[in-house]
Amino acid sequence: MKFKGFFIFQFKTFKGLEDVLENGPWMIHNSPVILKKYTMNTRLCKEEPTRIPVGVKIHDVPMQVFSKDGLSIIASQIVKPIMLDSYTSSMCIESWWRSSLAGSLIEINTDDVLKESLTIGVPLIEGSGFTIETVTIEYEWKPPRYDICKIFGHVHDHCPKKVSVPPTVVTHNVITLTVEKTNDGFQTV
Repeated sequence: MKFKGFFIFQFKTFKGLEDVLENGPWMIHNSPVILKKYTMNTRLCKEEPTRIPVGVKIHDVPMQVFSKDGLSIIASQIVKPIMLDSYTSSMCIESWWRSSLAGSLIEINTDDVLKESLTIGVPLIEGSGFTIETVTIEYEWKPPRYDICKIFGHVHDHCPKKVSVPPTVVTHNVITLTVEKTNDGFQTV
């Protein structure tokens, strides 16, 4: 059932409800769905989130660091990591394939700067130092956000806290008349 932009779901079992709430975050078209348990006292009002899960693809990952630990360290340098995607995780566990692309779910705050690349030090296999490598970061979705009010979901033009300023009219080549008053009550223009 849809009501004021909210969707209400009914589960056949309490376990089904708990599974959905605990196994998130859930995404539709790479946008997060915010789930809450409904009670009779629940007030339907939209919250202004300050943290949102976002999927990222990390490109050009060196083979030496393509492991759960290595990818977790890289993801923690982007922002707060939540988990690796299932495909990337299975590659790390089974060691059957190493790709230069890794997927991860991260949590971003409205204050976070979204990095486009990272420079990392990769240990040499023989253990005598490291090389410098650059990985690029692709965000599956960048939520709209306005830096002044610190919430996701809108940008400057649609901010509810925005103070409206009357538009300034700029004119060019305007001739200003000079009015001169005389003592006889007449004005010379």
